Amino acid sequence: MTVSIDNYLSVQKEFTFRWKLFKKSGSPYIYVRDSWKGAERISIKPLRIDDVTNCQTAWSMVQEIKDKHWSDNVQKVEKDSYWKSHEVSFNDFLTSKNKASTNIEYFSLWRNLKRNEIKRTSKSIHRWLWEKTCGSKPFQKRLDFLKQVQIYVRKQEAKYPTWFTEDEYLTQRGMHNEYRKMSEGKKKKKEMHPPRAIVSKKQMEDYLDANIEEFPWQCWCLAMMMNYGLRNHELWYAKPLENLFLLIPGRLTKSPEDHKVWPAFADWDKRYNLFRNFKKHQGHLRSKCRPKITSATRTGVTYQVEDKAAYDNGIGQNNSQLGEYITRNTLGASYKTNAIRASKLRTACMPPLLAKSTDGLDRMIEALPYDLRHTWAVTMHLEPAFGDIPIEQCAAAMGHGVGVHKDKYLLWADNEKQEDQFIKNWKHPFAA
Repeated sequence: MTVSIDNYLSVQKEFTFRWKLFKKSGSPYIYVRDSWKGAERISIKPLRIDDVTNCQTAWSMVQEIKDKHWSDNVQKVEKDSYWKSHEVSFNDFLTSKNKASTNIEYFSLWRNLKRNEIKRTSKSIHRWLWEKTCGSKPFQKRLDFLKQVQIYVRKQEAKYPTWFTEDEYLTQRGMHNEYRKMSEGKKKKKEMHPPRAIVSKKQMEDYLDANIEEFPWQCWCLAMMMNYGLRNHELWYAKPLENLFLLIPGRLTKSPEDHKVWPAFADWDKRYNLFRNFKKHQGHLRSKCRPKITSATRTGVTYQVEDKAAYDNGIGQNNSQLGEYITRNTLGASYKTNAIRASKLRTACMPPLLAKSTDGLDRMIEALPYDLRHTWAVTMHLEPAFGDIPIEQCAAAMGHGVGVHKDKYLLWADNEKQEDQFIKNWKHPFAA
């Protein structure tokens, strides 16, 4: 393979500059040698021998310094940070493939590398990764981010970075998974996550019956979320299918792939006109808080949510904003707000929906819209009517993996009750 620095090594033979560029076997960085003293060799990290721009920068510096002492100028080269020079390009790369909410954390971690001037060496990247505890959520976020950086570098240079190889990623991922299994028992998981309000069918029916006349579209949203286990923002993108199923498109939502989901309570369709009023209430949401959808393949192209192309090639860019709109206008008016703001919002928003806390304490807490998604998962897990549906299929219907389904959505499920039901309903295949 031709290395970019080779061209400059050939060109510099025609000049008599004091400083000479050279490369070291096994090292990806550019070095300079003092031809006056012969022995003095200085690395000009982070400039690399296979980067055309870096090589041009190094050669320009050699011509500029000529017979001066290199140490008076080398800092100028070292400040040419990779993280700074590639920041815009990396942002464009992520924006073209991910949703805006997904990229927020990645952009923050890139700025962290730039701010702390982390060197692109295996040792430095490993040290930066392990600033967080292996097995923890912050460690996983940094590991996921480094995977994105790997993909970016491969796209730019046609190979994985030498300072964080694919084998290194797989090693760290495996180690993280092992630590996570050892360190996170169910009790610890409960301490890490806030308690949820798992609302019963009767509780929700009483609440909807009491409020549907005053808050028609809000009640439709809450009934849809609990009946289908939806994320808040999925109400903007969902499509009705036959037999009361819904299609939730991937990429537009948090899930990477399309998924189809069935209702927990089929009788709610007629009781609350869920499909009959689907177009009406979804249209209301889209008019009040508009989705931002960009093309995954064409720069600068945006779609309306009704466009077929949006479902085939679109990326939802403001899903956090859409989700917040539901919370702010339904059950979450007082959530994370001060007393003054809560009192103002509460006069125009729905009354609270109280349900027993899942943390084992004898207390009632306000249910939030996202608690209704958890309620769907627990319903699938505990109701005997859904006992034949594999957990893998339930997880797929919610648009996430089995690990996430067990660790987060079934965290508060009464497993002992479910096991008793399994024993009670078991039918022996060879019974007399």
